[in-house]
Amino acid sequence: MKTAVFEAALEAGFDPIPLHRWDSAKGSKKLGKAPRDDGWTTADYSHFDAAGHLAKGFNVGLRPRPGRIALDVDPRHGGGDSLYALELFFPELRDAPRTKTGGGGEHIFLSVPEGLPLSPLLKGNPGIEVKGFTRQVVAPGSKHPETGKLYRVAVPFNGPPPMAPEGLLSLLTLTPRERGEDVEPGKLSAEQLRDGLSLLDPAKFSEEARFFEVMAASHHATNGSADAMGVFCQWAAGDPEYADCIAENESRWLRMNLERGGGSLITYRTLLNLIAAAGPKGRRFVATCDRPDAAEDFADDPLEDDPEAPKGERIKGLSLTRASDIEEKPIFWLWPNHIALGKLTGLAGEPDQGKSQVTLAIAAAVTTGGAWPDDSGTAPLGEVLILSAEDDAEDTIKPRLMAAGADTSKVLILNMLVRMKGEQHTFSLADDLPRLREVLRLHPEIRLVVIDPVSAYMGTGKVDTFKNSDVRAVLAPLADLAGKAGVAVLFVTHFNKRENGSALSRVMDSLAFTALARSFWAVLPEREAGELTGRKLLLRVKQNIAASDAKGHAYRLEGFTLPGGINTSRVAWEEAISMTANEALAEQDGKHESPKLLDGITFLMSALKDGPVESSRLNDRGATVGLSLATLRRAKQHLHVHSYQEAGQWWCELPSLEEEEDY
Repeated sequence: MKTAVFEAALEAGFDPIPLHRWDSAKGSKKLGKAPRDDGWTTADYSHFDAAGHLAKGFNVGLRPRPGRIALDVDPRHGGGDSLYALELFFPELRDAPRTKTGGGGEHIFLSVPEGLPLSPLLKGNPGIEVKGFTRQVVAPGSKHPETGKLYRVAVPFNGPPPMAPEGLLSLLTLTPRERGEDVEPGKLSAEQLRDGLSLLDPAKFSEEARFFEVMAASHHATNGSADAMGVFCQWAAGDPEYADCIAENESRWLRMNLERGGGSLITYRTLLNLIAAAGPKGRRFVATCDRPDAAEDFADDPLEDDPEAPKGERIKGLSLTRASDIEEKPIFWLWPNHIALGKLTGLAGEPDQGKSQVTLAIAAAVTTGGAWPDDSGTAPLGEVLILSAEDDAEDTIKPRLMAAGADTSKVLILNMLVRMKGEQHTFSLADDLPRLREVLRLHPEIRLVVIDPVSAYMGTGKVDTFKNSDVRAVLAPLADLAGKAGVAVLFVTHFNKRENGSALSRVMDSLAFTALARSFWAVLPEREAGELTGRKLLLRVKQNIAASDAKGHAYRLEGFTLPGGINTSRVAWEEAISMTANEALAEQDGKHESPKLLDGITFLMSALKDGPVESSRLNDRGATVGLSLATLRRAKQHLHVHSYQEAGQWWCELPSLEEEEDY
C-alpha cells in the first residue's frame, strides 16, 4: 500500500525523498521532519526506496517539482480557521489530494504555473505555509516526531493535482518588490553570504535580538535578494530552535524588502564584524571582502580552523578541555565485545585461514540485521563499505556475500583507482581520507567499513609501514573519522615470518597497527595433538574496551554453489572458544607463556606504542598495574625492546620490524 502511495505521488509531480528517523531527536523534536541529505533540493532520488526507508523507522518527504505546491496547514497558528474560510471561497480545494498530518494539520496538493514566484506564507491566511519547488512536506506513512502519530492519506492522488484557483494564485504570488528584484546588487553575493555565514554557529544566535541582528545585517549586505534569503534561512535552520521556521524567516526577510531604507545601524559592516570575531577564517573572509588579495595576510591556525577541534582553553596552539565539560557516552557495539562502532578493529592471520570470508560473514549480518554466532543479539541493520585490494568483486566478493546470505544492495565496493583531472592513482588512506569522509556523509546508513588488506591502502611510496610514526599518522585520522561517523572500521592484515612469540608480535609491519586498534583478533588453524583438525579459530589478541574474557569462535570454510552454478565458499560458525590467540600460539609453539608474562607484553606494547619512554617511569607505571621488575625484564626480552642511554637517562623503545627480523 505504501509503495502505491509513493508511485501515485511521483505521477502527480512530487518526489519522495529521505528524511531522518522520526524518533532521532538530536537537539530538536523537529529533526524527524528534516531531509537526511544536505543536497536534497537537487539530488536525484529516482531509485530511492521510500517504502523500505519507512520500514526502517525513517520518515519520508515529498518534494514538489516545478509547477507543484503543497499548502501546509498548521491549526496551532490559525491554519484551521484560514482553511475553513478558503474552502468557502474555493470549494474545489475540498477535492484536491490531501494528507492528514501527525500533528493535527493538513497538506493540500495543487498545481501552479511553472516559474511562479511563491510567497512562503499564504497572504492574509495565518497558519498556512506554501511549500513549492526546493521545499518539502512529510509524506503519508511517516510518524510525527512529537506525537508519534502517522501521517495518513485523506484524499488520494489521482494524476496531477488540480490547478490552484485564479483568486488563490494572487495570494501565492510575490511582487517584484517583495522578491527584492528592483534594487541594485548588494555588497555580497548570495554565494559570499553562504561562505561567511558558514563560519558562524547559528545556535549561538538563538536569542531573538542577536538572531535579528544577523538577519538584518545579511539583508543589508545582499540588498535583500531572493537567493540570499534562501541562503540565510537554510543557515538559520541549522539551529534546532529555527529548524522548522523557514517560512516565518522568509516572511520576515520579505517584509524587510518592503521596508528597505531608514538608516538602520544594523548594516553590512555589522555582519563582517560578527564573522571576523569567529576566528582566523572569519578574519580572512572579511579581508577578502574588502581587498581580494588579503587572504595572504592571515596565517593558518590549524586548531582554530578545524570546526571539529575541541572547545576549551587555548594556549599557544594547544587546547585544554576540563573533564567535567566533556559529555560522557557509552560504547556502542556492532558485534558486542568484538567490534565497536566508532573504533578501529584489526584482524590478522596466516594465509588461507579465511580472513576475508570472516569479514564478509560479519558484513552479511549487518546488511540483514542477522544474529551473531555467540548469541549476543543481532547486528544493527545498515550498509557496508568494502575496500578490497586482493579479491575481484565479480567472481569472489559478490559470490561470497551471496553465499553468506547478505543483502548485496546494502554493500558498496570502493574501486581502488581514484580519478582526478584526467589522472588516476590508487586510493590511499593517507591522501584520500576526505573522499572517504564524503562517502560516509552521502551514505549515512553505513555501519561497517572493511579494509582488506590495510597495507594496500596506506599510500604507495609515502608511508613506511614498518615505522610506528608513519602508521600512526595514517590510522589516527582514520580512527577519528570512524568516531565522528559512528562506523566500525575492520581492517585486515597478515602475520609476519616469526615462528614464535605472542600474537601481538606476529602482526606484520609496525606494531602501531595493533596499538591503535581498540580490538584485535586473529584467525588461526585449529590443532589437536599437533595435527590440523580442518577447523579455523577466530581468537582474541587484545580487547581494550570490553570484557577481557570475550570469547573466540570456531568455524569451518565450506563450499557453496549459487543458484547460477557458481562455486564459492562461506563461513560456517561452530561453538564459542574461551582460548586466546596467545594461548593457541603457545600450544602450537610447544610452550605455554605465563599469564604474567603475557600481561607484561601487552603492557609494553601499549606503553611504548607512541615512542621511547624513560626506563624508570616505565618501571613505575608497570608497578602500578602489578608487574614486577622481573616480569617486565622477561617481557622486554620477549619483545626485543631496545634500551639505550641518553643525557644520563636510560630509555626503552620497541624495535622496528627490520630489527625484529634480525632475531
